[in-house]
Amino acid sequence: MSLPTVHITATPGEAPTVTVNGAAISGVRTAQIGVGADQMPQVIVTLTAGQVELDLPAQVGVLRAGPAASNFAQGVNPARLEGLALEHLELHDGTQGEAFAAALAQMAAEFDEAHRD
Repeated sequence: MSLPTVHITATPGEAPTVTVNGAAISGVRTAQIGVGADQMPQVIVTLTAGQVELDLPAQVGVLRAGPAASNFAQGVNPARLEGLALEHLELHDGTQGEAFAAALAQMAAEFDEAHRD
């Protein structure tokens, strides 16, 4: 079996365009290129779509799929967000914006943990 051919087009200010063996992948948010321990190139693609259906060659797999950012945003409880921000302000020096950012980061981490495969 031959390895797939991946083509990535990156344009500033736009999401990258990724094709695998000539087939475009929809909903691409980011694409990263690296080299594995076996010195083979690896491509990691992050998709942000409610649903993605791909017909990929057998040697290409999806490492992780999960709910979209909109699912997280819809589930944010404003009262809990405010409570976590106030707790952060009591424990740390900083601005209200930093406290809300820390609270939101905590809630996002909890969401990720709850929706892990």
